[in-house]
Amino acid sequence: MTEKARSEYPEHDKLAAVKDQSQVIGEFLDFGLPQMRIHLSERITRPCECNHCARGQGQFSGWHTAEEKATIIDGRVQITDDAPTHRTIESLLAEWFDIDQAKIEQERRQMLGALREAYTARDAGS
Repeated sequence: MTEKARSEYPEHDKLAAVKDQSQVIGEFLDFGLPQMRIHLSERITRPCECNHCARGQGQFSGWHTAEEKATIIDGRVQITDDAPTHRTIESLLAEWFDIDQAKIEQERRQMLGALREAYTARDAGS
C-alpha cells in the first residue's frame, strides 16, 4: 500500500473538503436569516455600570440578585447579555470547520510565490 502524498497546502485541503457544506451554511447565514428577520448575537460579559458598581461597591446594590453579586470583580457585578455579533460569516464558518485563517493566508502566499517562481523560470528560459 502506498501512503497518500502529503499536500503542500493542508489547510486549503481542509477548506476544499468542506466547501459544499460551508457554501450552503454561509448562504443561509447571509441571506436566509435576514429574510427571516433573525440576527446573530453572542453572549458577552461586561462590568455593570450602576451607581454602586461604578464606585466599586456592587455588593451593596439593591438591584442585583445574590447570583449576580457572586460575579463581582473589582467591586463591579459582571453582567452577561446578548449583543449583536460583529464577527464575519467567513470567521464563523472557519471556526465551525476548524479552518485556521492565518494558515490559509500563509498557504495562499506560498502558492503565489510558487507561481511567481514558475513564471520567472519560464520567462528566463524563453
